[in-house]
Amino acid sequence: MPVWRAPSRHGVGRLPLVSVTAPALRAHGITALRGTRRVLHGLGLDVPAGRFTVLLGGNGCGKTTLLHVLAGLLRPQAGTVQVAGQPQSAYARRALARQLTLLPQDATAPARMTVRELIQQGRYPWQRWWQPNSTEDERAIDEAARLTDVHALLDEPLADLSGGQRQRSWIAMTLAQATPIVLLDEPTTFLDVAHQISVLTLLARLSAQGRTIVAVLHDVNQAAWFADHLVLMREGRILAQGTPAQVVTPACLRATFDLEAHVARDPASGLLFSVPALPARSGRATP
Repeated sequence: MPVWRAPSRHGVGRLPLVSVTAPALRAHGITALRGTRRVLHGLGLDVPAGRFTVLLGGNGCGKTTLLHVLAGLLRPQAGTVQVAGQPQSAYARRALARQLTLLPQDATAPARMTVRELIQQGRYPWQRWWQPNSTEDERAIDEAARLTDVHALLDEPLADLSGGQRQRSWIAMTLAQATPIVLLDEPTTFLDVAHQISVLTLLARLSAQGRTIVAVLHDVNQAAWFADHLVLMREGRILAQGTPAQVVTPACLRATFDLEAHVARDPASGLLFSVPALPARSGRATP
């Protein structure tokens, strides 16, 4: 059963229809190495289609490696990946780039490249090298810039931007690729709190419109507030996965981070939040 309709040239807002009966991505028995070090150990994961999935875990637990395997950037030592119900290995490079895109942690570009030129790079799966931008390409670039609040910066060189502005420009490039599946490795890095919330709100809205979002985050509370599906990882294995209510628990946080924490719901919003169980500081006045 096909998971996506065959994609045509489209912009940020028009996406292939998603089947709710099959995962957008399926990893089975994944073992992966970084150099000679085994990072993932027989890992299996179904990424639900049309949902916002967040990977959580301590540094070095394998989150980035898992994203690279899902994106086809790292060949696992063992195991298989399916993309939209088909073996990842069956896709040509351009065809895979029309199904998924990845924003890595360490993305780089020439310093004098402008924001517009960077976002335009996201359109490459839909273009031929000899063709100028189409009307659809320009629309996708403008829409991605508007969604990430960089429209006023389109003609600015990346070197002249703040870290947060550059990060939002990279996110815009990722959205301009207009794929049904979007993978992001720590997309809120360098962003102030307001723009962190703005970006996560945007990703949640895109998933509500049918796009599959998979992101690595480090903020447990933000993950609980915005994600539909959380995956907790430790030492290359999945410890728990499910809804925020199922996995944001003191026991799961202890097992994942070696952290004692209190978990409660905000009485105004009903959202889950966790607070580290810190020892009392002697001599400090109680507010």
